[in-house]
Amino acid sequence: MLESAGSPLSSSYATGNRFQAILTDILAELGLEAPDGRPLHVYRVTEEQYDQMQLYCMTAEPQSSGLYAAIFTLWATEHFRSSYDGSHLTWRFLTDALEKNIEWSQLVETTTWGLRYWQRPLRKSDHKRLFLQSLLVEGGLPQEMLKPEGRYRSQILRLVGEAELRGIMAAEALPGLVRSVTSRWPEGFRQDDVSDLIVGFVLGLVNARQQIPPQIPRESSVVWLDGQRPNWRNELSINIGIDAAKSLLDEALKAERRVNRHNDFALRVLRKREDGDWSSFIEFPEKASVDRGIIPLSDPSIQAIRLRPTGPLSAALPGLLIRGDLSEDGSTWELRRTSGKRTVSVAWPVGESVRFGVLADGKVTQEISISGLEETSFDRPLAGIWVGRNKSDDMPDKLDYLADGRAATTASRLFVQSESDAEIACFDGMKIVDRTKFQNHSLVCVTGQGRIQCRTQSLSLKTSSDEELGAQIRALGKVALGVRTIGGDVVYKGWPRFFGSEAGSYGADISERNLRTVRPGGSWAPFSTSKELGGSTIGWELNGDVVARQRIWMLPHDFLVSFLEKGREKSVRLTGLPVGAQVSCGDSTGIVSESRCVELSLANLPEQASKTELDICAGDNRLRLVLDVWTKSGAIIGPDDCKLINRRTIARSKLNDWRLFNPDEVGGTLSARLRGAAGTSWPPVSFKVDREASLGAYSSFIKSALSLGGPDAEMDICILAHGRETPKLMIAQATSKLRVGTDSLSWEGCDLIQIKWQSLSDPEIRFEQNIGPSLRESLVPDHLDMSAGPWMILATAQGHEVMRPAILPVFSTEPAETKNAFSLDLQSAANATTRQQRVARISECLRHRVTIPTDPDWKRIELLIDSVSKVAEPAWIDQVQSLALTPDAATLILLRSEVDSQADRLALEEEAPFSWMTLPFGAWKRAAASCYADIQKILENSGLPTGTCNKIASDTVMSRCENIVSLRPELSAHLFFALLEIFSPVELVERGLAPPAQPLRALEEQAELAVKRRLFDRCNLLPNAPVGNWSVLERFDRESRSMLAAPIVAAELVLKERQDWSNVALALLQCRQIDPLYFEAALPAAIAVLFQRKTSND
Repeated sequence: MLESAGSPLSSSYATGNRFQAILTDILAELGLEAPDGRPLHVYRVTEEQYDQMQLYCMTAEPQSSGLYAAIFTLWATEHFRSSYDGSHLTWRFLTDALEKNIEWSQLVETTTWGLRYWQRPLRKSDHKRLFLQSLLVEGGLPQEMLKPEGRYRSQILRLVGEAELRGIMAAEALPGLVRSVTSRWPEGFRQDDVSDLIVGFVLGLVNARQQIPPQIPRESSVVWLDGQRPNWRNELSINIGIDAAKSLLDEALKAERRVNRHNDFALRVLRKREDGDWSSFIEFPEKASVDRGIIPLSDPSIQAIRLRPTGPLSAALPGLLIRGDLSEDGSTWELRRTSGKRTVSVAWPVGESVRFGVLADGKVTQEISISGLEETSFDRPLAGIWVGRNKSDDMPDKLDYLADGRAATTASRLFVQSESDAEIACFDGMKIVDRTKFQNHSLVCVTGQGRIQCRTQSLSLKTSSDEELGAQIRALGKVALGVRTIGGDVVYKGWPRFFGSEAGSYGADISERNLRTVRPGGSWAPFSTSKELGGSTIGWELNGDVVARQRIWMLPHDFLVSFLEKGREKSVRLTGLPVGAQVSCGDSTGIVSESRCVELSLANLPEQASKTELDICAGDNRLRLVLDVWTKSGAIIGPDDCKLINRRTIARSKLNDWRLFNPDEVGGTLSARLRGAAGTSWPPVSFKVDREASLGAYSSFIKSALSLGGPDAEMDICILAHGRETPKLMIAQATSKLRVGTDSLSWEGCDLIQIKWQSLSDPEIRFEQNIGPSLRESLVPDHLDMSAGPWMILATAQGHEVMRPAILPVFSTEPAETKNAFSLDLQSAANATTRQQRVARISECLRHRVTIPTDPDWKRIELLIDSVSKVAEPAWIDQVQSLALTPDAATLILLRSEVDSQADRLALEEEAPFSWMTLPFGAWKRAAASCYADIQKILENSGLPTGTCNKIASDTVMSRCENIVSLRPELSAHLFFALLEIFSPVELVERGLAPPAQPLRALEEQAELAVKRRLFDRCNLLPNAPVGNWSVLERFDRESRSMLAAPIVAAELVLKERQDWSNVALALLQCRQIDPLYFEAALPAAIAVLFQRKTSND
């Protein structure tokens, strides 16, 4: 493959001039007097040397040998490295840069002699000499290709993650992985030495990450290495020079050590239990990238979306929220989970689908569904393929779902989900290693390359492969509203489109010629769209092999459900069904008429029923469905799928268990009223409601409002539709409470499962106490260490009851002296008699600490919040409530937190009566300065030079602020002006933290967009009026001005132009809930306008 050019002709380079000196200097930098055969990308050419070499090649007469050939060859490799973007490879790429025409024969001879001087080989392919490709490869990876928008950057980063997952096996596995990646690159990069180059680069990055101490902020990895390991870049096999390539290093070193294999936002996972069985979960990675077609929108102009769970998932994982932004090229949705760590995963049956509502322009535009794995059956005894999370572990305790059918993995083993005890045959080098239990299935562990077969089903598998491939198929289509299968799957109206994935992302639609359907008995048949009702198993065929399959359910494309009410009589009309089909709904049956319509009575349904079974049979095709039952009066529906028919109280942590139905999409609203202790109340507020919505969609407003009202506040809600009002649902912090005696606890109205005892003196001291059924009292444990108190008592109840935590005070004057105990003043404050006293005294303690960022009590408070949050809401923690009285402490805790904890910290505004968007500017400014000083001091104590400490501290604070803005864009102006004492305006603008350059104009534009959306119609807006003069609002009507003024009022609070936060808080929360996009864009502009006015007045 490679052609050696012989020995160097050193005598040809005797000409002495300043250009000869450039070569001498480049060689001397590596301690050389002459080339020794190392690749040219190893020579660290400076920008000045590059410019001088280019000048020489532009002005000197081209020569086939001598100094010109040596300099031309090195310059050409550097030019490829710094400027080549992966486009078509021609000599003009070089000659255009030199602004001269050079004959092809001259270029070939010059390159041949130049490579010979540097003792580098000329590459060949199929006996063809590759002159240009040789120069290209000698330069290493072109850095234009490593830019954020470069097409190979993500592949390099993915290789870094794969290498870390393999641990000590990385060096063995990487060459094969790299070859599979570069096989799709331009021909010049499909060389063994290029693969070796990338392998070395990836291993170098992994090694660099392992050298970084854990106390160094992840955002400051590169700066720390530059300060402590100054030669670490030179040890990499690829020369990293320009900013674009440095940003690749930053991203690779800062990235979380986890690969989202399928580029999906919902990952199915199995975790091994202590008893050897497996439990199934769904994980939601912090970031994911999915093809645009996976989340299709009717309006192609939409650039930003939010995904919020619906159905059972919304109840199982309260607070989950995923934000999506369209990529620059419009091909993918870049998704980010903006909710905290508590929404990372949830136990979830593998056979159940998960559903998400897609919110765009402030309203739900559609619903998408990710189907569960098809249950095993006689025709399908093999259900899915799993692979170990840690590829180097032969007995992993965590498995990721890989494929529906054909699969290959770099790991040594695959796990096939099969019918329990099914007989499996292996062919062509595949063998069974082990079989373990998985609920009512088996997990069959296999290794090798070949096929496994059970009955009529066959799978092609390969372990220890060079690449990771898992075939999956996904259906996307129009979903029939108001019906689900008995198992909870969506039902499509007409045939959906099918997308296939083998290498991690879903591509274009699968053509019909590559689709198959299952015949009775399990064999495959050509795909046909003649069927219009029932279930079908669809297969994806590639090269004669069905590599993936999915079960779908469908109704005719024009199927519709409508409900009729005549007095007390209720019925349902189904249209679009096949003529003659037999339909039963509850105890009512009918035959579809010639008009393809059937009407069935609902007279015998109980008043509270929200669902009933619907059975449709047309010839051999049958569908058993669950039908949502709606009426003109609307409904609030509980976790038992029953309508609320009497007043009821629930805890705010159970919001996601409840759903809202609004039959009047033109005029129906959700009405809410906040009531505090001692009979205080706020004016009612209202919101537009989609036809069906989770009450959890309003959780941010409800939780924040309840925090505003105090621990005993309640909020009553109802649906108003067609002039009718549903019974009220009362929402409170808790529905039951513990009573604490001198030596016992008691409770009523529910069965407790467990009590958790959390020390409020030392956040790391806690223990659990299991409670027997039907008990109503428990003794305080004998082993309870009273000196570690006071103790917070957190009780977990069966069913839907939520217990209010209790505090067991300490009656001893002896302070806790354990390793992680709070300081004496905080211990004393936490032991005050009433909650109001405790919060006030803790706030005073925190106020004294905001100027001492290294005080260990800050870390202890964070540990206490995280510990309690695992079993209860942080609202019960006195230290959280104290943040409302000490804004400096709130902002400091937020900026102190690592990037992966900031979503949880931002959620604290729902737990205490404060809002990040209205905290005063001074609190942000002081917190940024304190956080900077804190990091600086930690680094100085580690022995780093002062300059390096300053750089790392600046980089860390900047990265954390960037992450906050990505989670909460409305805070960009808060942070921009707060950081001006640490960073220059140019730096902040470059990092995307700056408010609009023309803020008044931007505010006006956002107001116009909000008025066009009219999301505030029928919302009974609470009055909002700024204290200053804002002519931008004058041309809008009165109702619009109440909405449009909200960000301006918030900005006035930030700049302390008004002090009445408690009087306007509910109105601000309402407006942010109604149109969050307006708030995100308008608040930074309003703050910038006020800063401009303040500066001009000063």
